[in-house]
Amino acid sequence: MTELPADPRLQVDLKERVATLTLADPSRRNALDPSLADALAQALAQASEAADVAVVVVTGAPPAFCAGAALAELQAIAGLAADEPGQQERLRRLRRLYAPFLALRACPKPTLALVDGAAVGAGLNLALAADVVLATPRSLFMTGFDRLGLHPGGGCSAMLSARVGPQRAAAALLFGQPFDGRQAADSGLAFACVPEAELAARGRALAREVASGVDPMMRATKATLRLSDPPELEAIVEHELFAQAASTLWSETRQRLAAAAARVAAKARGETL
Repeated sequence: MTELPADPRLQVDLKERVATLTLADPSRRNALDPSLADALAQALAQASEAADVAVVVVTGAPPAFCAGAALAELQAIAGLAADEPGQQERLRRLRRLYAPFLALRACPKPTLALVDGAAVGAGLNLALAADVVLATPRSLFMTGFDRLGLHPGGGCSAMLSARVGPQRAAAALLFGQPFDGRQAADSGLAFACVPEAELAARGRALAREVASGVDPMMRATKATLRLSDPPELEAIVEHELFAQAASTLWSETRQRLAAAAARVAAKARGETL
């Protein structure tokens, strides 16, 4: 695995057959814009094929894991015309944002997400796409779609239901209920909740366990585990794509996106709204 990331906000470290991909845009809480999404998807595709990679770790530079899709990109998507060319561009841009977590989920090698801080929207999807999640007490797993008036996307409804069950998934998606790190571990959203200071070391220990194993066995075992995935997952991802695209055209959704962007901008200026 030798290619440098296309975006400097993605840090790639390969050591002892462990590829660690770090979202490193802390001032924006590692939100995924098109460039960062492309870089992460490309790095994951490369790691999936690289002979010198046995396990992939995804994490985010503090204070967040990933705060979701960049609001500016969501606003741009919502601003596209409602005609057929606008619809095709809307779908293309949403697929571009989905690409990282779909690439992580498709990775044939064991994958691990180290979540310290917020994992919201697309960030939650990224965590859900990993085979194993480690959280900390200050982790916050949240769908966030309801607050923006957006339909869930990227397979969130199916992946979340598979992890925590339909009741907890409904509470998160319909009622906006979050999971902190301990709740995530208790519900099965995360494997364990560990102290912040121990997260990196615990992640390294798990990754090294995989790296010391027999690669064909690891890949075959992961493929077997994937047989228990919801058989309709791909269809759900496609359904959510079109439903989310439609939701960006709703006037109230556009208003909520604009209000959220204004709050973020005001906070950056040290103001409150």
